[in-house]
Amino acid sequence: FPPLRALMLTEAMHWKSLCTLALAPALLLAGEYSKEDREALIQQLTNSRAGLSSTLESITHEQSKFKPDSNTWSVLEVVEHLALIEDFLRGILLE
Repeated sequence: FPPLRALMLTEAMHWKSLCTLALAPALLLAGEYSKEDREALIQQLTNSRAGLSSTLESITHEQSKFKPDSNTWSVLEVVEHLALIEDFLRGILLE
């Protein structure tokens, strides 16, 4: 599945963005981010989601459900996980 290779690269970039945000909850709770920082992080989440969504348009529903083995998540499972984490982070950033 050639589109899956592109998805894997996009996914790696998406994870890099999320890793950048990984410390956000602890830092936000400590009051480390200004309003401008929060707005920039929210924009990064929005851009990241848009980029991933665009990439996902190139794969079929069957490809999104494919699992090479029982220990590996499908694309659909990974995307669901990312959406949940992004929503959690967005909620913290908007507090």
